[in-house]
Amino acid sequence: MSQRIEMGCRVSLRYRLLRNDGYLVDESGDEPFDLTVGDGALHPNLERAIEGLVAGERVRLLLGPEEAFGLSDPANIYRVPRSDFPADQPLAPGYIFEFAAPNGMELLGQVVELVEDEVVVDFNHPLAGQPAVFEVEVLTVSAP
Repeated sequence: MSQRIEMGCRVSLRYRLLRNDGYLVDESGDEPFDLTVGDGALHPNLERAIEGLVAGERVRLLLGPEEAFGLSDPANIYRVPRSDFPADQPLAPGYIFEFAAPNGMELLGQVVELVEDEVVVDFNHPLAGQPAVFEVEVLTVSAP
């Protein structure tokens, strides 16, 4: 009997993550993506989506917003002073920037709107509130 993917398993796979409209967001490419289920290398909801699969399986999963990257949280939208950006930095809605959080972590923020001397930045995941397609080919599964 083949080892099924479960928490703690070592897994090698190829994947593609697409928006529902087919736009490619991320992929493993030619090299397999190796992870230990539960180590944080893969979004927890995507880990749950592959639980129970075995080596050799290929699946294409349509994930609703709640299953993919969650719903957009209005509390993650901030007004940032324009002066916090380099003066020569062109800004427009849709631009994505890396910001240093107070704890030193890097956060991605997307410019939503320019309002006088402020920039409205959305720190939700860029796919929050959107369905996503997760395509997976499981190459190997090793017991925990």
